[in-house]
Amino acid sequence: MTDVFISYSSEDRERVRPIHDALVEEGFDVFWDQDVPPGSDWDECIRQHLDAARCAIVFWSGYSVKSKNVKHEASIAESAGKLIPVLLDPIEVSQFPMGHYTTQALLWPANGDASATLRRLTEEVEAKAMRRWMRRKMAELEGRVASLTKAREQNEDRENIQHRRISELETELEQGRRERGRLQTALISATEKLSEVQAALTASQEDLSRFKLNAQTAQQRVVQLETELRNEKSGEPTAAAADVGPAKNEVAVIEAQVHYAGRALAICLLICLASIAVFFLADTKYNEEFYTYAMREHWEKIKIAATIGAGVMAFMAFIFFLALIVHGKRLRSIKKAANESVSF
Repeated sequence: MTDVFISYSSEDRERVRPIHDALVEEGFDVFWDQDVPPGSDWDECIRQHLDAARCAIVFWSGYSVKSKNVKHEASIAESAGKLIPVLLDPIEVSQFPMGHYTTQALLWPANGDASATLRRLTEEVEAKAMRRWMRRKMAELEGRVASLTKAREQNEDRENIQHRRISELETELEQGRRERGRLQTALISATEKLSEVQAALTASQEDLSRFKLNAQTAQQRVVQLETELRNEKSGEPTAAAADVGPAKNEVAVIEAQVHYAGRALAICLLICLASIAVFFLADTKYNEEFYTYAMREHWEKIKIAATIGAGVMAFMAFIFFLALIVHGKRLRSIKKAANESVSF
């Protein structure tokens, strides 16, 4: 069945031929007067193809407006609703065939690129040559294709977002694993420090017990020396001079105790400062936002251990400080009593 019927003047055949060939290349079944079989009735063949064609392209030019056949074919096509007029030349109103001037026509460019006009002409031919139900079906299919394309693009966008989120989560997980490793190492180190502090605390408690025992012995000695001093002042005989040697030994013992108490005090202060530093480090790590609950719980335990260690060391330092004061007083008293005994 004929898709396109071409009506033109024979003088314009070479100008129309490229358009005829382009439509044939597009796949349309195109008929023009060069396709009339030899020996057939020319007028009957033209009428049959014009009636059967789905659209008729009439090329208006200075020659075709004078052709009775072209004007007759244009009138038939217009009455059938399948006319597509094309202007090959600008034509005055007075030259146009009666009844055809008001029909909108395509103006074919005389020079330059005619691809845009050919594309528009092809669209017009497609609209005329295609059946109405087929055009409606094509429009529906195009709408579905557009909808599916949009849905596919949205799905691709969602997949890209999900892939990016998965990459971010994997990165965060890897950071969490590394941070967990650092926290475990820090926890082990803090546990070791706590063990050292506990060991030092035990040793300090033992030293404190010894210091208390020595303090009691020294206190008894002070009482003894005071009694002898009072006896000397009252004129009673005493063996103070004979006791100068033991007094010196006691002074040496107390000086050694004072020395050890000073060292213990310094150690307690250092451990206390270290515990305070660990506390502030754990507090800083605890307040960082990207830590998980388990990580914060580890740092909370470290903070508690550091607080306990700092408190215990501060208490022990205070005890050693008091021991230094007591031993110092006793040492000065013993030295004073010994000197007075020697002078007497």
